[in-house]
Amino acid sequence: MSSAPVYDLSQPLATLLREGTKQAHTDAETSQGARLLLGGQLPKDEYVRFLMMLWYVYE
Repeated sequence: MSSAPVYDLSQPLATLLREGTKQAHTDAETSQGARLLLGGQLPKDEYVRFLMMLWYVYE
């Protein structure tokens, strides 16, 4: 079992957010879906599904 990360709360919030989400962003940016989307090869139904998921985020 891994322990919870320790954060230096004297750092600015932007720094904490950047460092705390770095791995998640790397994983998303290098995913197969991202490669297909950016390469213009994502099937239309998958693109529609992606947009539907974003709707919940930005609604």
